[in-house]
Amino acid sequence: MWLKSICVLLLGLGGAPVGIDVVSDAAAERRCSPTGGMPRDGYDPVPLVASARVILLARADSATAAPPSSPGMLGPPSGVQFTVLEVIDSGGLPIPASLRLVGQLSEKPDFNTRPVPYRLVRGDGLRGACNAYRYQRGGEFLFLLQGNTVDALHPYWTGLQPTNEQVRGAADPWVTWVRTTRRGG
Repeated sequence: MWLKSICVLLLGLGGAPVGIDVVSDAAAERRCSPTGGMPRDGYDPVPLVASARVILLARADSATAAPPSSPGMLGPPSGVQFTVLEVIDSGGLPIPASLRLVGQLSEKPDFNTRPVPYRLVRGDGLRGACNAYRYQRGGEFLFLLQGNTVDALHPYWTGLQPTNEQVRGAADPWVTWVRTTRRGG
C-alpha cells in the first residue's frame, strides 16, 4: 500500500500508474490463508499438528539444488540439505538420515518471537512469501511436513503457519509442545 500512497503523493494520481501492481496487506492475507483472512490471534496450532503427515527435528547443513519433486512449488529455486536428528512421527514413511527441501541457507537465525504454542510462522514467513524459506546454517528446525512419499515431503503446505520453526534443540518448548500434542498429551 505504501507504493500507491507514494504515487498519489508525488504524482498527484488517483491511484498507481498503469503497470504497477499493488497488493494490499489484506490481499496477501487472503492469498495465504485457507479461510480467506488471517485470524487476529493467529491460527490454532492443534489442528496443524494433527494434519502434518511427518514431524521431525533436523539440522540445516548445506545448500543444494532444489529437490526434483519441487517443480511448480513456490519458493526459491534452491534447496537445503538437512540431517534428521529426531523423528517424532514418520507418518508410516521410511525417513532417511538426511532430507533435501526447497529453501535458502542463511547465516542469520530466525527464531519465532511469539509465545508457545506458536500460532503464526516465524519472521521470514511474514515477509510476503507466506512461508519461511530461509534456514540458518547449523540451525535446528522442527518440521511439520506433508507429502505422500519421502521425496515429496515439504513444509510449505499451509501459509502463515509454523510448519518449519527454528528451535534450540530437542528440549525447546515448541518441540516439547508439538511432541506432547501429537502423542495425545
